[in-house]
Amino acid sequence: MPLSTLTRGQHWSPMALGPIAWWYAHPQFLTLGAGAVVNEWRDRSGNGNTLTPPGAVNPTFNAAGWRAGVGAVDFDGATQFLSATSGSILAAMAGADAPFSALVTARIDASSDHGILEWSDVLLARSEWRTNNTPPEVLRYRRVDDAAGSVTVTGALDVGTVNGRLGISFPGTTVTTYRARDVDSAAAACNVGTCTFATFQLGKTTVGQLDGVIAECIILPRAMTAAEWERYVYYSIGEFG
Repeated sequence: MPLSTLTRGQHWSPMALGPIAWWYAHPQFLTLGAGAVVNEWRDRSGNGNTLTPPGAVNPTFNAAGWRAGVGAVDFDGATQFLSATSGSILAAMAGADAPFSALVTARIDASSDHGILEWSDVLLARSEWRTNNTPPEVLRYRRVDDAAGSVTVTGALDVGTVNGRLGISFPGTTVTTYRARDVDSAAAACNVGTCTFATFQLGKTTVGQLDGVIAECIILPRAMTAAEWERYVYYSIGEFG
């Protein structure tokens, strides 16, 4: 698997986006156990936001999970996910209207309700990004504050069961989602109050778990622009195919 990419004639890395976390599915950034189970997925951004499985629910590293010769972390859709319960991945997203973006190179392997990622609290608060099998399988973002105020935004584009790129940008009171180069929902209203988060999860939300693979996930502590998303899509295609 390549670890750098020549994109449109210039070397470019997701570090140019200033990520708070960058999980890249390569053994260099994974701690693997017997049977290629993932014991740690280390943060490539330098911010120390390592993900671990909570108990015996480890996803696995599939060396050809994305395509021949290109690996990905494989989630079973039933019990496997990764999480963090401390660090800047949580602290930066707490409060009212804290912005974030997520850029994901992933594939869903079966049509169903699937969790992509979520910030949550033991009581109410949620920042939940998933797919919703109505059908078709479309992107859905739900934000719930500490007082149970809730807004849900549902996109329109079928994400399918093919290798793809999914993006979300939350400036604080609206949300925009992307499927590949297409804008799925554009600046849809999504405004609630203060959110307190205790856990970040990758591959699971309160509604469904991911049955599929993730080759890369990047979290920004800010909203991304449409131009940045397009640059990421070109990078991801060059990096993973």
